[in-house]
Amino acid sequence: MMEHKKLTTACLAFLLALVLAAGVLCAPAVSASAEDEVISFNDPPGIKADTRPKGWVIFADKIEWDPQRYYRYAPATGNTMDVTYSTTVQYGLHLVGSGFIECSSSNSDIVEVADDMHVVLDEGVTDEVDFILNVKKGGRAVLTFTAEETPYHRSASLKVTVNVLKPGQSISIGKTSFSGTCGSRITLGASAKTALSYKSSNTTVATVSSKGVVSLIKPGTVTITITAAESSLYKSASRKVTVTANLKKPDLTATPGSGLVKLTWSQVPAASQYEIYVKHPGAAKFKHVLTKAANVKSVTHSGLKKGYKYSYTMRAKTTVGSKTYYSPFSTARTVTVK
Repeated sequence: MMEHKKLTTACLAFLLALVLAAGVLCAPAVSASAEDEVISFNDPPGIKADTRPKGWVIFADKIEWDPQRYYRYAPATGNTMDVTYSTTVQYGLHLVGSGFIECSSSNSDIVEVADDMHVVLDEGVTDEVDFILNVKKGGRAVLTFTAEETPYHRSASLKVTVNVLKPGQSISIGKTSFSGTCGSRITLGASAKTALSYKSSNTTVATVSSKGVVSLIKPGTVTITITAAESSLYKSASRKVTVTANLKKPDLTATPGSGLVKLTWSQVPAASQYEIYVKHPGAAKFKHVLTKAANVKSVTHSGLKKGYKYSYTMRAKTTVGSKTYYSPFSTARTVTVK
């Protein structure tokens, strides 16, 4: 009886051990190592390795659109792109990369992305993108292209430096030499892409205003330098024109009287003296008979024979430095003495 009880107890213990063992074997598996084997694409660096290939972005071609909208592709050499500011030509970049590519500019006042077109190939694994650029002014901007993360690739980025070169400009003007009389003004009429400034090589002969109006002061020739200012869009430019100032031809009037002739004239700007010439009856040439100061505007030639004809002419003159300048002779006046 005691032996049977011991056997029963032993059997129960054995059965209990089998049940417990079976329970452990059938329980759900909870294993930290199984969770570590799952790779999350968003895991921070250094915690879990991302086994996807590294993404990539390649600057493939420089693109230009001419006024007729024809495409021109030039293979890229490195990650620098030089363009010249233009109001007619538009520029772009052709890129290839892993995933949809976006762009940002370090200076959108110089270059910004105006538009983009993209074609997704191979189920989103590879993208080709044509980025159209809006070039606003000269300078440098760095474009950062980012290929977004995909299930197949990690994100990637590329920097392309765009140097916007300023085009040259020209100064338009009708002619390169001008002339006029002292006391008058000449408008040069120059034009350019940017604001113009002017400078005279000799302001005692001629001055020039900020609007390109030249005031002729004394006889002589000056050089006017015209400068088109550099701007954010254009380089500076300059050109030279010459301006010559001459003494004005005097306007002489001869009035006959009794045994005399009175000569009058209007003042000639910048003249220092006037030379009076007369041709007596029967003479073949004019003869210099009087020189008057600049402030004199009339003179009387007396002691003449009544009924005879006398002819008169005159010219103005002045000295600038060591050179003497003369005006043209006035129109000859012939009168009969009373």
